[in-house]
Amino acid sequence: EVLQELRVDPSTGLSSQETADRLKEYGKNCLHEQKSISFRQAFVNQMRSIFVILPIAVSGIVLFGNLYAQFIKNISADWLTPVLVILLTGVVAVMSAIRRCRAASAMAELRDLSAPETRVLRDGAEQVCSSHELVPGDILMLNVGDIVPAHCRLIEAGNLRCDEGELTDATSPT
Repeated sequence: EVLQELRVDPSTGLSSQETADRLKEYGKNCLHEQKSISFRQAFVNQMRSIFVILPIAVSGIVLFGNLYAQFIKNISADWLTPVLVILLTGVVAVMSAIRRCRAASAMAELRDLSAPETRVLRDGAEQVCSSHELVPGDILMLNVGDIVPAHCRLIEAGNLRCDEGELTDATSPT
């Protein structure tokens, strides 16, 4: 029933044209890529955080009050502490923006590494393709030790054992 619903012949698999059409319709078999974030965008986002705005605002008010007291009323006041708080908060915002840019870059690299090649039945022959190019209706040809690269249903299996440890934290294959 599933094969009929997906309009695929189990002996030949999908045709190249049908694969291309389904790739256009369904898109790639991968997580949606997030827009890369520039350092400027990351820094602006950090500066909008309440954990950055609040210390800078409070330090700015204290600094203004202390400078007013020192220069208008000739009262000795500490202006170094609020300036240091503002500078350190800025440094923390810069470091957080750098960390966020590096994390986004690392995620992009991991996404590229998580695209193993897999064997599929297309046009009546076994072919190797990237798991990103899998579409609904593809017939996967899995062997011992292969990683299942997409949601799929079994058509035929012999002595099947699955290691679901990654999913369930189990210590032995089930």
